[in-house]
Amino acid sequence: MRIENRIIIVMFVIAALLIVTPFLVRDTAFTDASFTHQRIQSYDSFLGEDSLVSGLRYVQTPYDVIISFLPYPNALPLLFGLLSLGIGFLLIRKHPAKQYMFIVAVLTPTLVAASTFNNPFSFVLLLLLASIYIYPKTLLGSSICLLLLSFFSLPIFLASVAIFLAVLLKRKALLCVSLPLLVALFLFAYNPHLPVFTFTLTHLITEFGSVQGVGIFGLVLGVVGWLQYWKEAKKQLLLVLLLFLGTVTLPELTYFLLPVVAFFGGMALYNLHKQKWSLPLLKTLTIFVLVLGLIFSALAFQARMPSIFPSEEFVEGMDFLQEQESGVVLSHPSRGAAIASLAEQPVLLTNNRFVDARSADATTLFHSYDVEVVRSLLKTYSISYIVIDTQMIHGLEWEKDNQELVFLLKNDDSFKEIYANDGLTIWFFEEPVLGE
Repeated sequence: MRIENRIIIVMFVIAALLIVTPFLVRDTAFTDASFTHQRIQSYDSFLGEDSLVSGLRYVQTPYDVIISFLPYPNALPLLFGLLSLGIGFLLIRKHPAKQYMFIVAVLTPTLVAASTFNNPFSFVLLLLLASIYIYPKTLLGSSICLLLLSFFSLPIFLASVAIFLAVLLKRKALLCVSLPLLVALFLFAYNPHLPVFTFTLTHLITEFGSVQGVGIFGLVLGVVGWLQYWKEAKKQLLLVLLLFLGTVTLPELTYFLLPVVAFFGGMALYNLHKQKWSLPLLKTLTIFVLVLGLIFSALAFQARMPSIFPSEEFVEGMDFLQEQESGVVLSHPSRGAAIASLAEQPVLLTNNRFVDARSADATTLFHSYDVEVVRSLLKTYSISYIVIDTQMIHGLEWEKDNQELVFLLKNDDSFKEIYANDGLTIWFFEEPVLGE
């Protein structure tokens, strides 16, 4: 057996181990997409409004339909992740850099995030790679894959089309996109879902705290590989650049960095391998250090797994909140999907809402010392519970304890602490009687 094939087999085994590991160290999902789709899968209708997030409509994706029939939904993303690797290998099997591309793909933390805990992006990646692989054989099959992708959000569909066209920049490829694009626009008109634009790298790089991004070594290798091929394929690479800019502003597009970083990062390593150095040992050491960096990113992400939100303390708090009377919950938007899914209580905000009056009022609630303003807004939105965790106090919302809303919670009789552990505190807001 050739050494390249042995490397591929070993990397397949490593990929399976990395994907399974999160199930061994935690019991709860760790991405917004997992919690959001867990909610969507609980509904019987294809279209509707989420009963726990006021004003938020949903569209069941093909992934949600498939997984609703399974008794153990977490197994499906794992299968889809490994199938994506398999189709990815078939796409590059004749490429001289295939073993390097495969190494980068397996050691990119995005693969693990997409392939665990009911994450729909494992299916998105599978459909995208399948649409490219079967394109030379059947345009209809490729169109069907893209049509299925159109049922996901419009940004996800457009990112898929960008990669599809970057690989297959042909007129016939545009025909495959036409009908799915119309369907995506129709569904967007029904459910105009656009997450908040962020303009930050923190959700791209796992070493900076991302739970679905790429490692910094993989990103650097990807950029180097992209630059090496800029002059040879400007049109295709311009699409890749637009995709990258999209991932910087929309966190849900981060998963699309996996095939991009795997391809260009693998090419960068391969080109380095081909170069003639006056000191061959130095070249070998350089490649070894870069691969070691990829391994470090993968292992560092695995080491973070037990402590990634939601923590055990947060889940315990949600178990308590689930037993309470129904009432709207105020917390950071990044906690909204988890609260709705775990505690089955309505929430004021999630990350899957437009920036609207609610967002502005939530900012006022978190950062005001005026108890009358806070009381008024809480009554306006019928908020009964306020969930504050340690991450919110130490950087996510405030810089330290006892600031603004936290100060009011501890010093005004309108608020009662009903639950606390080492990770979070839950407060109950009781509207004061007139005259108090």
